[in-house]
Amino acid sequence: MSFICMIIFFFVPFCFHMIYFFNVSLLGILQCNLTHRDEDKQCYGALGEPLTLHLPDHARMSLKDNNNIILKLANNELLEMHATRKTCWKFLMNGTFKCDKTTKNSSGVYQLEVYDTDGKINKTISINLQILGMN
Repeated sequence: MSFICMIIFFFVPFCFHMIYFFNVSLLGILQCNLTHRDEDKQCYGALGEPLTLHLPDHARMSLKDNNNIILKLANNELLEMHATRKTCWKFLMNGTFKCDKTTKNSSGVYQLEVYDTDGKINKTISINLQILGMN
């Protein structure tokens, strides 16, 4: 491989990576809109930066990861929140779930369960959250 090809091969992806995170940091808080309940979501956050999840306006729902309840909501009121999540995540009364400083452990696949008026699961939305950044 020629020297020029090696430079392009190794440095171009690095440059795109740096440009992406430079732009992300300029944007401020990253947001993931979950208000459209009909589709699974792919969401991204930047390591160490704030992230806001906009939850759907629904009577009852729960957010889980690996079948562990992170939070339960009814009529936009917090019913339950897992104790280990309280260090980063906060539920705000405007229907958002916010983390002030994301970590690599924030990455994962989450399930948003939406319930009908009888308390039965009406819909499950999969949320793939990836926190990107350099260690």
